[in-house]
Amino acid sequence: MKTFSIAIVRPETPGPEDGNRTTANRWGKILSSLGARVRQMQEWDGDGADLLIALHAVKSHASVRRFHDAHPGAPIVLCGTGTDLYLPRDDEDEALAHESLELATRIVVLQPLAVEALPPGHRHKARVILQSFPRSRRGTPKPSDVFLVVLLANVRPVKDPLLAVDACELLPATSRIHVIHAGSPIDGELAALLQERARSNPRFETRGGLPHGEALDLLASSHLLLSTSRQEGGANVLSEALASGVPVVATSIPGSLGILGGGYPALFPPGDAPALANLLVRCEEDSDFYGELLLRCDRLSEQLDPQRELDSWASLLEELGIPG
Repeated sequence: MKTFSIAIVRPETPGPEDGNRTTANRWGKILSSLGARVRQMQEWDGDGADLLIALHAVKSHASVRRFHDAHPGAPIVLCGTGTDLYLPRDDEDEALAHESLELATRIVVLQPLAVEALPPGHRHKARVILQSFPRSRRGTPKPSDVFLVVLLANVRPVKDPLLAVDACELLPATSRIHVIHAGSPIDGELAALLQERARSNPRFETRGGLPHGEALDLLASSHLLLSTSRQEGGANVLSEALASGVPVVATSIPGSLGILGGGYPALFPPGDAPALANLLVRCEEDSDFYGELLLRCDRLSEQLDPQRELDSWASLLEELGIPG
């Protein structure tokens, strides 16, 4: 197998875990298994590479520009993150994102609906690579005294963790629902408010950032994964939940719809606490509905097989002529 070199640029995010880091680490392992020498960095270090992979069109713009200038014939793969695709930008950031898209040879998106969020002139460059996760931790015992719902999201406004507290306050007194949040305090003011709200709500607790393995163990022991995000590019945690056999309740946004499908029955409008509370109660009390979610999520997990993701990357590398 011919060896080739790949540089992965992943802008740093505070906290022990974040989605971009998880994605970059998984891609690094996949590409290494395909024969690449893979280096990860926050900014391109100037060393030669056969391919640059950059996460985030704005934050990685300088690396994309410098790599293109130094190696005009070398391919660049840009990963379209949720911030790239769905959040508004000021004029300066818009210009940087536009140039990154122009310079990219291919654009990897994490779910099919993300292609539609790209500017029309760049959609032909897009390749959908679903994030995989081994079908593991299935059969992990669940608590019998509570109906455990887990929210795994760093504390940022776009993740809207306070919505889970709002929904907990609307639950009937007879409910056994207990929500555990785990995520790093990226936004300190929001994290302090979340802690304050948690202290006054016995149904909700927040544990701060957890190492990835501990977070996965917590997820596997839960009855539901909750995603309250207002925007997502294609969340890793949805793949992790599906592969772990844990049904998902999520906001009805493109980043979730692209993975779960438009007909998925456990979606609610972003920011709608009453709708979320009603949906959580239905999952807890309606065994037929919960059973349907289990079956749907089991079927969805089949598309998240790691071999499929590896094959997608092998196909993309071949398309780019690497190794050439």
